[in-house]
Amino acid sequence: IVAIKAMVISGPSLIPNSIPPNLYRGHPLLFYFLSSSWITLFGPEIWKVKLFMLSISIALLVSVFLFAKRNFNYQTAIITLIFLVIQSVFIVQSTLVLPEIMLALFTVLSLKAYLERKRVFVVVWLILALYTKESAVVIYMTILFFEIVDVWKKKEKNLLDIIYLTIPP
Repeated sequence: IVAIKAMVISGPSLIPNSIPPNLYRGHPLLFYFLSSSWITLFGPEIWKVKLFMLSISIALLVSVFLFAKRNFNYQTAIITLIFLVIQSVFIVQSTLVLPEIMLALFTVLSLKAYLERKRVFVVVWLILALYTKESAVVIYMTILFFEIVDVWKKKEKNLLDIIYLTIPP
């Protein structure tokens, strides 16, 4: 939260030198930018900051439910949602001002877009995930791997099928 407060003072920005690097430990600045923008718009009261995190957590729950419902069925979606909500890690992370829930949201959305073959959205969600935390490179590499496997399995190999994944890095 110290990095967010510093960014509120200096003004929301995605530029790495907008706040001292030791405050954000080298992570990409999207989460800090969005948090400081929220605080700038709605005020620095702690309940308003927690409301920002609550909205991201609710968006994650909705996206997980819709993902499971579309790819499995309604009962599986409900059970998945229940298991996610009762996880102590989710409860703790959703109340703290940390980027992990936002990263989980963008990961689920990028997987959902990939399975629905919506390439533009895959790129958008992967970019947002990579700008949230550098560990999102795992989901990027996973999707890239599966795209390469799909191209390899086709009789007519067309590398243009995976060219869209060169945009995020």
